[in-house]
Amino acid sequence: MAGLNWEILKGKFVQNVLTLAVGTGLAQALVLAATPILTRLYSPSDFGALGVYTAAISVLSVIVCGRYELAIVVAEEDRSGADLLVLSLGLAVGLSALFLIILSLCPGSAAGVLGLGRTVPWLWLLPPGLLATGWFQAFTYWAVRKKRFRSVSMARLAQAVSMVGGQLAWVSMDRPSPTGLVAGFFLGQLTAAAVLGLQTWSSDRGEVLAGATLGGIKSAAATYKKYPLLNSWPSFLDSLRMSLPVIFLANFFGSAAAGYYAVAMRVLWLPSSLLGAALSQALIQRLAEEKTKTGKISELVEKAFRSMSLIGLPYLVVMLLAPLFFEFIFGAGWRTTGLYALIMAPAAALMFVVSPLSVAILVQNRQELSARWQVGAIMAVALSLGLSLPLDSAPVSLISLCLINLILYLLYAGLIFRAAQTDCRRVFIRGGKRPG
Repeated sequence: MAGLNWEILKGKFVQNVLTLAVGTGLAQALVLAATPILTRLYSPSDFGALGVYTAAISVLSVIVCGRYELAIVVAEEDRSGADLLVLSLGLAVGLSALFLIILSLCPGSAAGVLGLGRTVPWLWLLPPGLLATGWFQAFTYWAVRKKRFRSVSMARLAQAVSMVGGQLAWVSMDRPSPTGLVAGFFLGQLTAAAVLGLQTWSSDRGEVLAGATLGGIKSAAATYKKYPLLNSWPSFLDSLRMSLPVIFLANFFGSAAAGYYAVAMRVLWLPSSLLGAALSQALIQRLAEEKTKTGKISELVEKAFRSMSLIGLPYLVVMLLAPLFFEFIFGAGWRTTGLYALIMAPAAALMFVVSPLSVAILVQNRQELSARWQVGAIMAVALSLGLSLPLDSAPVSLISLCLINLILYLLYAGLIFRAAQTDCRRVFIRGGKRPG
């Protein structure tokens, strides 16, 4: 551990990270605190349905704005950022409407793909949920560009309050059902988008309306075409890779198994939601600023990796011990969740360290590197899950998944260092000698 340091966590940057982390942390703490109550009201099968819904939203939300929302922060001028914001919002409307049409024409097929077996009432919340998520993403990156990190934090907190409140209120109005969990989740998405949307309209409507012209939007779309061409479909595959396990479990082991997995991942991803996402969004702004000033981001990426590694080690220890208390915390019948969390903890810890740093690839405009990795990763995950099927055991499938994810994220870290033009040997050596 010698040579590790906390240089990245200094000055204005750390203030931005902490501002995002505090709001996100409060939101996630609320969700986690409510989970033991919800697990006593809703069944594992109900949580399985919520897991399938969130998986579908996660996969589709990656492409709903064409990945142009990421370029909002990177754009050199505010006028281009405004063009990209309007473009992202428009694409979200168009693609959500297209998905609604497809769902209307073949609801049974959509249900089958998601492992539902039949059309369910909450399935129709997918298109509006996708639209709300797309708009929230676009407004979030606009707020990050404007350094309104507090607004992003407040939106996430409002999202958590609305989601949990909706899920609890449903039980008071009707019997517990998958629709109650899904409707509450959608309410949270809608609230978050509305909070940031109203903030943008209040503070920047003049700038956005004046700057966003048809010619400007076309020019911005062409300038940042690498985002939809090289980042959207690989990111779609990457999101599919992350969501595939819950859909796989729902299809082959039932909705209860999917529910156990969904709750386990909710706990495992708490540190990533608390700090990882905050660091990622603050880091993309800091890296873009550093590249503009010096043309180099290697040292900043090295420092970020060292700092995340310091946090990741105790996170792994805690996650390995936490499953011992799962049944006590979440109630009788949830012991399997602890087993699933124990299996997935090592891979989750490594993903926590590496994932936030992936923005370095975007800032360096080296999307082709992540594209190749993401294509290979989805193939590797699908193959590992497929090969585990003959053993007919959900835990065995998750062990296979954990092993392949450990390998994949070690490779991904190497690609990030390559994009940032840093030397892997130098990452854990503070002040190491640089090549001439």
